[in-house]
Amino acid sequence: MYGTLYLIPCPISDETAPWDVLPAANRAVMDSLDYFIVENTRSARRFLSKAGIARPIDTLEFRELNEHTVAGREVEELVKPLVEGRSAGVISEAGVPGVADPGALVVEACHRHGIRVVPLAGPAARPAGKNGRTVRPAESAPPGIDFPGIIPIFGAVTTLPCVGMFHRAACNSVLNPFNFFVPLS
Repeated sequence: MYGTLYLIPCPISDETAPWDVLPAANRAVMDSLDYFIVENTRSARRFLSKAGIARPIDTLEFRELNEHTVAGREVEELVKPLVEGRSAGVISEAGVPGVADPGALVVEACHRHGIRVVPLAGPAARPAGKNGRTVRPAESAPPGIDFPGIIPIFGAVTTLPCVGMFHRAACNSVLNPFNFFVPLS
């Protein structure tokens, strides 16, 4: 029997206490896991420590999945424990894993293997989509969601993606053309 992949949201800011923005139900899932696929081990350990999970941090296994991870064999190695029945949590640097970050690679691999993917509720959970679908740029976003990626905040560079997004929304009957993330700093 396969394990389950949990997409664990985390606060966008290190200054936000995890339980100020996460539902208490996430705690039971986080407490049950001992294997985490993370974008950055140091920040994931810090997040789990602040969350006060039941297991000692030193007993947890962390494997990194980031921009340096090569799709294919490396991702399959990360998924192998799930194929063998162990459950895992995916933690991004901020927000929900699988939204324009490397976590999408693990979600796709789990879907290929028939492994259950469960997105947990939290900040910006809506874009994670129904049934743990990954949300990537517009060519593969779920129906009704136009996700052009991370939009830069520099004058005209910001305007062009927005114009294209509104045009696609008008032409393709996208339900909500405002599903995008803009960095605040």
